[in-house]
Amino acid sequence: MKKFFLTENEKKQIRKLYNLQEINADQLISDLIDKAKELGAEDEDSYDTSSSRSDSDYSTSTSIKPKNSNFSKITDKVIEKFEGGYWNPFCIKHPKEGMGVSTETMFGLDRYNGNIESTPEGKEFFKILDDEKYKLGAKSKGSGKDMKWKRMDDFCQKWTWGYNGGDKRDILKQLTIKIMNKHFDDNLRNFVKDSKTKEKIKTIPGLTLHMSYASWNGPGFFRDFAKTLQDGVASGKSDKDLINIAIKDRTSLGLNNQQKVVDEIKKLS
Repeated sequence: MKKFFLTENEKKQIRKLYNLQEINADQLISDLIDKAKELGAEDEDSYDTSSSRSDSDYSTSTSIKPKNSNFSKITDKVIEKFEGGYWNPFCIKHPKEGMGVSTETMFGLDRYNGNIESTPEGKEFFKILDDEKYKLGAKSKGSGKDMKWKRMDDFCQKWTWGYNGGDKRDILKQLTIKIMNKHFDDNLRNFVKDSKTKEKIKTIPGLTLHMSYASWNGPGFFRDFAKTLQDGVASGKSDKDLINIAIKDRTSLGLNNQQKVVDEIKKLS
C-alpha cells in the first residue's frame, strides 16, 4: 500500500499556490486524507503527515530513499532454503557422517560450538528442545557441553533427522531470526566500517540475504565478503556490480548450499 508524505516545503508550496493560511493548508491535507480513506486507499494508521522528515529525505517530490530490506523475511528464507531441521548426536538414527564435531543443531544453530546459549533467546531456544526431551521420557546428567542424555528413543522417533519442529516450528524460527539478527548486527559493527557499504547491505535485498547467511557461515567469511563489497563501493561500482561481486564470492569458496544461495540472490536482484 502507498503512503503519502508532505514535507514542510511542500506544505508551503500548497499554501502559496492556493493563497491559504497555514491552518487552512493543514485542514486541506486532512480533507485529502479523509477523501482517500473514503475511496478505500488505506486505513488511518497507514498515513504519515508528520513534518519530521526533512527535504533532504527526498530526491524528488515523488521519490523517497530506499527502505531497509525486510531482514526477518529474508532470514526466514535463509532458514527455509539453506538450513536443515533438527540433528542430535544422541539420536542413534541421526547420521553422523559429515557432522564433524557438531553438537545439537536446529535451523543451523549449533548449540555449543556456536555459543548460542550465551543470549536469552538462545537459552529459550534450547530450553524448548530440552522440555520436549523430558516430556518424552528422556533423562540427562551433567551440564553444558558435558551434558549426557539417555532414554531418548521416544524423543528421537518424533524429532527425526531434519525434523522442522512441528508445533514448535514457528517459535523456534522467530527465536532463530532474533539470534541471527544479533550476530548480523555484531558483524556489521565489527567488519563494515564504511557507512555507505553498510547502507547497501541493509537496503539491497540480494546483499542482505548474502550477508545474513554469512552470519551462519561465520565471522571470517562475513569479514571477507564485507571487504570485497567495501572495495566495490569505494571504487564506484553499481548496485548490480555489487550483486555480481557477492555471487562471485559465493561461487569461489565452495561453501555449503553455494548454488542455492546464488539462485536466491539472483531472484531478489
